[in-house]
Amino acid sequence: MKHRTICLLILLALLAVPISVAAQAPSSTSAGTLYTVEAGDWLSKIAAKLLGDAKRYDEIVAATNARAKDSGDVDAIDDPNLIIVGQRIWVPTASTEQTASPDWAYKAIVTTAGGQHCDLSLYLDVDGTARLKTDRLDGTAPVTNTGTWQVRGQEVTVDLPGTPGSLYEQAKTLRFTVREHQLVSADGLPVLTSFQTMSWERLAPPYRAEAVQAVLAAGKYAGTYKAYLPSASCCGLDLTLYLQADGTARLVSDYTNGEEPIVTEGTWAAVADGVTVTWTNLAGQEAFAEADVMRLRPEAGVLVSQETTPEAWGYRFYAVEGLADAG
Repeated sequence: MKHRTICLLILLALLAVPISVAAQAPSSTSAGTLYTVEAGDWLSKIAAKLLGDAKRYDEIVAATNARAKDSGDVDAIDDPNLIIVGQRIWVPTASTEQTASPDWAYKAIVTTAGGQHCDLSLYLDVDGTARLKTDRLDGTAPVTNTGTWQVRGQEVTVDLPGTPGSLYEQAKTLRFTVREHQLVSADGLPVLTSFQTMSWERLAPPYRAEAVQAVLAAGKYAGTYKAYLPSASCCGLDLTLYLQADGTARLVSDYTNGEEPIVTEGTWAAVADGVTVTWTNLAGQEAFAEADVMRLRPEAGVLVSQETTPEAWGYRFYAVEGLADAG
């Protein structure tokens, strides 16, 4: 519980940092208030006082610069981090619309036109940077599109350049509606689910369990699976389990902390009530002194680890076929 509390405090602290995103350009006649900067003022403080949200300081910058250009009765803001006492700025009228606060990371599995499953991770960084990581789950390195994002009301817009090998090889603007724990796409993507709620709060992702349950009940376990757990080192543990048709197994553990994932190798076998996975070594390293055994049992289409009690943070592996395009 201590690690969980520390990580949650870090997340809350990050979410409290003002987000630098591009505001929609207002007209110079936009309704608002002339404000003269006082000692001790900074833009996010003014935004919090007059607009009710410190993160809306960028709207003050845009409104002031538009009015300075056309009307000349306010002073342009060249650097949002530098305003001076006596500077005249224009604060747009506060909107009664509530602005959503999206989470920092979202996940979904999509199926490409070629029938391949891709693991998508969308990161909305506090500095306004957006990163869409495409993992084709075929052993090749994931590819990341890096662009920008902004939120207006209950909508998030993500602008991405084209990146070879990613889901979007041409420039793309993605639009989402923010809902509790989810981003709902206006561009044909499946629902993206908050990574931290799946890892820390164990929220089940959108999942077609019935079809997967029939496959597992027939003893067909070979495939690719995803699991999400809390992590003491950062923000959550994103796991990918590969049960290969040749009996080999691989577990990719991404701690979402910017470091390279840890890859564990071993073998697996079907048993009477599920699957036994024997982990023998880390990729490229010598064998463990003692193998680590994981026992997984199918429950409602999910492979559930048997080494933990229901109260503990046990593994719950979802088949990518059930995750793909769900929601």
